[in-house]
Formats: sequence, C-alpha cells, structure tokens
Amino acid sequence: MKNKLFRYVFLGTGLFILFHFLHGGAGLMAAVDVASQVSDTTPTLIRLDSWTYIQADDHRGKWGDTDEPAWLRYFGVAIRDLTGDGQKDIVSGRYFYRNPGGDMTGTWPRVDFGKNVDAILALDVDGDAFGDVIAQALPDLWWLEANDRNGSSWTFRRIGGVPKATHVNSQGFTLGQIIPEAKPEIVVAGGDG
Repeated sequence: MKNKLFRYVFLGTGLFILFHFLHGGAGLMAAVDVASQVSDTTPTLIRLDSWTYIQADDHRGKWGDTDEPAWLRYFGVAIRDLTGDGQKDIVSGRYFYRNPGGDMTGTWPRVDFGKNVDAILALDVDGDAFGDVIAQALPDLWWLEANDRNGSSWTFRRIGGVPKATHVNSQGFTLGQIIPEAKPEIVVAGGDG
C-alpha cells in the first residue's frame, strides 16, 4: 500500500475526517472536526466499524518522483473550503482535491499544481474569492492562488525562503498570531532550527 491517501468519515454527533497517508509502511495522520459541533478538546474514541472508508486517491506521486532524493515523500496536508461552496477541500503535496459534496463518497477531483511543491497550509491570504495555499519547495516558500473558483489552475508567487531541512522540506509548520489584529503569520521550521 504505497503512496495512498485515505479518508475516514464518521457521521454522528460531529463530522470528523481522519486523513492517513501511507508511504511504504510509514504513515502520517491528521484529524479535523469539520462540522465544528464538538467543543470538548478530549478526543472521542470511535470504533472503526462506525466509520465510512473512502479512498480519495491511490495514484499520488511523491517528491522523489521529480526531485532528489528519490525516496522523499510529501509531508503537508491542509483542509479548508477553497472553492467557496461550503465544502472542505484538501491540499497535500503537489495536489488539490475538490470536495465532491454530499456524503463525500463521490470522486474527489484532483488538480496537480504543476510544480513540485509540498502544500502545507490553506488560508485566505488576500480576501478574494479564490483559494490560497502556502507550499514549500525549500529553500523557497510559495503562495499559490487559484485562478478560478474551482481551483482548476494556480498561480505561484515566491513569498520567502527557509533553509532546507534534513528531509529537504520542513515537517514543522503552522499559522501563528504574533502581531495582534493582523493576519496570522506563517511559521516554518528550517534546517537551522
């Protein structure tokens, strides 16, 4: 089971999505309460037979398919409505996955950004109607902006640089609120710490 993206959905008191990326035996996970109905920060244990299994993509490439080192995988995953339809979309690696809506069991259309980057954050950079993504191809950081509401193509703008990490791209990134009442700042760990 190499290079596969899995999505598990529980329909109950809240709508949870668990993303699991398998890379030849190694796995990365991220969980999100997309319904925002749960206020308790304590995780709820849910039996696996209560989840709906959906395979969103089984043809994902890896960083090493295009650039060195050949073994390197993508580390980023972010979830946000990037098309303005009220549905949470996914960005991961060099791909944008458009939410099919409904019970999310339909095909998730995939758009390749067209450049070997690792998408790490999804946010509203400029207040317009088009999706915004922050991606890395260290030492470069990129702002990707959708050219249309569907995210069918993207424009790249270099916004900064961070020293390459041990695995080329950083595994440590987040948004932070350093300057009060301003947009959140982007924090990326680099090769120098």
